[in-house]
Amino acid sequence: MNTQVTAPDMNAADEVRIRRRYAECMHCGFEPAGEERGEYGIDIDASLRRGALLWHIGERRGTTDNDRRKPFSSGFIAEQAAHRYFMLVETALEGLKGRFTEGDFNTILNAECSPIWNWDTWNSVATMVADTFGVDSLDDLEEDGHLRVLLEKLLSLTPLENAAVVDVCERVWRGHDNPLFGAGSER
Repeated sequence: MNTQVTAPDMNAADEVRIRRRYAECMHCGFEPAGEERGEYGIDIDASLRRGALLWHIGERRGTTDNDRRKPFSSGFIAEQAAHRYFMLVETALEGLKGRFTEGDFNTILNAECSPIWNWDTWNSVATMVADTFGVDSLDDLEEDGHLRVLLEKLLSLTPLENAAVVDVCERVWRGHDNPLFGAGSER
């Protein structure tokens, strides 16, 4: 299902040009866009995310007002941001080790059975899990029940910790081991 909307007067050549621009700009020469590689899965937020990333990258490239300063490439800015993101997620993961059991994570993974999680800071993993299991209020659950205890843990997560949990879930759905269950982690 393609959720992209195009203007009625846009011709096919314009659409191809725009798609190429976004693919080249956002993927920075590393690899083609997912649809060109035949990836499975539907990423309904791709256009919105790419537009937001273009804006953020543009804000960080630099100006051309001064001949001594050339703007940085979009690729450099994206690579720098990705590096920072991965460092932050890895730091957050260290603090999450031992906070969840494998049973907890199986429940979390069932909130979005996909290698692509459409998550943003306005939507917590706790909300995703609660919605999946039809929970409107913690008061509806047994005080010591598994789901309530898990939701209380998830509600205490910071936005960075939420991003790290989503990152782990996508990794697991893509066939990797769960990095939270290494040596010294609660199982």
